[in-house]
Amino acid sequence: MTLAGDRSPSLVRCAGAPRDLGLDQGQACALALQGLRTALAEAAGVRELTRDLRRHFPQLAERLEGMARGARVPVRILLVALARELGCGAQHEPPATRAGVLWGFAPVWTGSGATLVWAAGGADAPWRVRESRPENGLPSLEIVLPWHAGGVAGVNAAGLAVACTTLRAPLAAQPCAAPAFLLVQECLQRFESVEGAEEWCLHRPAGGRSTILLADARGGLGGVEVTGKERERLAAPNGILASPDAPALRPQSAAKSMATSDSDWPTRLRQLLQQTQTQPSVFAAAPTIRAVALDARARHLWSGGSEEPLHAFAVASSALPSAPD
Repeated sequence: MTLAGDRSPSLVRCAGAPRDLGLDQGQACALALQGLRTALAEAAGVRELTRDLRRHFPQLAERLEGMARGARVPVRILLVALARELGCGAQHEPPATRAGVLWGFAPVWTGSGATLVWAAGGADAPWRVRESRPENGLPSLEIVLPWHAGGVAGVNAAGLAVACTTLRAPLAAQPCAAPAFLLVQECLQRFESVEGAEEWCLHRPAGGRSTILLADARGGLGGVEVTGKERERLAAPNGILASPDAPALRPQSAAKSMATSDSDWPTRLRQLLQQTQTQPSVFAAAPTIRAVALDARARHLWSGGSEEPLHAFAVASSALPSAPD
């Protein structure tokens, strides 16, 4: 991986089998994970979440266990944090994985490749850039909270970009207690194209209500709306996709701005990220990501915002290094 720019956000680097990936993250983010002991109240549904996580997301379940071991916290603490991401209407706070901005643009607007844009939904979450180099699967870069095994947005070495937002879910019982944003990590590890990832999201069990956008290196752009068992394929006839709770005119305005700009690509991305209008984080001491652009063709994750310099992260081109002879 290469990193461009000075004073870049720090990376959480994870490699190996699922538990090793989690162990690396738990050790790197131990302070944040230990803080969950007092920050989280008891949540219902952890038993069901444990069951569904192991049944439908076994690698992420192992990764979560590795995180708990690495940070020396009970795994239940991390499960409680994850249970809140179903977006149940009974919760007083919105899920942390609710994005403030979720946009997708086809090459006709970018003048380059298909691009996704994600911005944090609030100013109180210490988002990090994480590098995942799984023992079996595609390397990727993701935006992740320290206590979550799965990222909410990322790009992999094959040029697949995925980003998600969790929306408020109905109070009715969920068919699966594992939140749908976990599909992002599975897609990044498994697939090279929009088609494969889209089919996975359309048919795999997951709970809550989420919008998942997908882009690939060939210029493909698509998405899936998840509402419990119900799934809807999202099309982009005008080359623009956005979360259904986003103001309708903002992504269109951003697309027109990109299409008419004669600036170089990094400058256009900076202008695009500025239009997400993210707010400063209260976690001043922690490295925090507010907004990112996922460039599928170049396999780059660009981070920045209205008050930040622009930084480019490139995905590692291969998995784990070969063992020495």
